[in-house]
Amino acid sequence: MPKQKQESYNSDITAKQIEEWTSSFDKLLASDRGRDMFMEHLLNEGNERYLEFWLRCERLSESYRKVRDEASAIFETFLEIDAPMKVDVSREAEAARLKLEQKEGEGFGVFDEAQYRAKARMEQRFYPDFCEELMRKKKAWK
Repeated sequence: MPKQKQESYNSDITAKQIEEWTSSFDKLLASDRGRDMFMEHLLNEGNERYLEFWLRCERLSESYRKVRDEASAIFETFLEIDAPMKVDVSREAEAARLKLEQKEGEGFGVFDEAQYRAKARMEQRFYPDFCEELMRKKKAWK
């Protein structure tokens, strides 16, 4: 059974937001409100899984960046040659430095290609209809 179309986001958006979101898919995704509205649009179309996948990949990448940053901070605090709280484990410190450099270059990357493809599919298949819907709302305000 198809989901009933909802249009609960009519009143709290501005013409400027519509212009910004319809000019760039990346700007839409960067906006909390824009993403919420796009998710609602995808829910109505039965395609919310694409945005949900993309968002979860973004959260995973952010988590990885936080872990990587914390690992770097630990190294700088305890293992670097001039660390403020130097721990004397020089051989292991060099191994840790090499691992950090390797991880810095790699990134997490497990879902990068799939995430890119999901984003491209959303931009090509669902974003144009969403933009048309936003422009109709903007015209209706005049």
